[in-house]
Amino acid sequence: HMAYCLPQFTLMFAFTMPVALLGALADDPALHLDNASVNAALAAGSLMRAVGKAVNGVTVDAIGVRPFLRVVLLAAGVAAALFSTAKGQGTLVLVFGVLAFCNSGGWLVGCKIIESRFRREEWPPCFSALSTCSRLGSMVARMGLGALLVSFRWQTISLAAAPLIVMSWAFTLLVLLQEGGAATGGAWRAAQHVDVKHVDLTSKDAPMAVEKSGKDLDSRATRVWRILTNRGLQLQACTVAAASCIVALENMCPLLLKDLTSLGNAEIGMLATVFPAGVLCGVLVTPQVYARLPSPRMRLLLEVSLQGVSVAGCLAL
Repeated sequence: HMAYCLPQFTLMFAFTMPVALLGALADDPALHLDNASVNAALAAGSLMRAVGKAVNGVTVDAIGVRPFLRVVLLAAGVAAALFSTAKGQGTLVLVFGVLAFCNSGGWLVGCKIIESRFRREEWPPCFSALSTCSRLGSMVARMGLGALLVSFRWQTISLAAAPLIVMSWAFTLLVLLQEGGAATGGAWRAAQHVDVKHVDLTSKDAPMAVEKSGKDLDSRATRVWRILTNRGLQLQACTVAAASCIVALENMCPLLLKDLTSLGNAEIGMLATVFPAGVLCGVLVTPQVYARLPSPRMRLLLEVSLQGVSVAGCLAL
């Protein structure tokens, strides 16, 4: 499990690091940052994360997990070191963009490793572990780096974080994903045998080359169109988009707390841990509740209700 948990933990830690230090950045007179500068950096991160979600999946399939991790983990370490030398908005925009782009590939890599190493019935606990490690990376960054702000400048903290990311890069590639092992390249699927007679063609991961009892499969364009025009999937997409907007407030947490309270930057950084902790509780508890609901409609109603509570809380501020 470490092969997919550690990279996701590391990338989430690296992505959260500059966010956890936003309060200290805003107070640094040498940077001359205003709200517009901070918003530009956060917007660059959101944009590059969206681009990464679209691009990295194809990239991982094309070059493999190990080469992809070799690049993104090292890039995250370099970006963390560059962050410690930031002198203005331009560097911050670059760092936020690079870290967000790298972070967007962590989940894709985890899915690839889980699919290749584990049987289908083992996937649910694996994805739960992947989500848990993601949230833990965010929590450790906020709590740990926030505590260090009591004694150290933000530049020192970010510079110290860079070697930790590089160490994770080396351990992941040299130990967890050894060259020639079961976790590299296309060899993962070499031992997996697909019996065409027992393939469920309605499944999303059914082999593309299998034909359905003499009838040609629909073209890819037709299938995509059917997906896009499916009302159930459209509703689910809207729900996921709303949830993503709410979760994106996590990056604004330090600045919101700074405006609403009189706490110092260290206390704000540690208090912001409440947000990823809440997400972690949701990851651990909500699937258990979902499994006990008898219909998809009730599950959707639960999701919308939780989002309504979140929006009400934001409006109450």
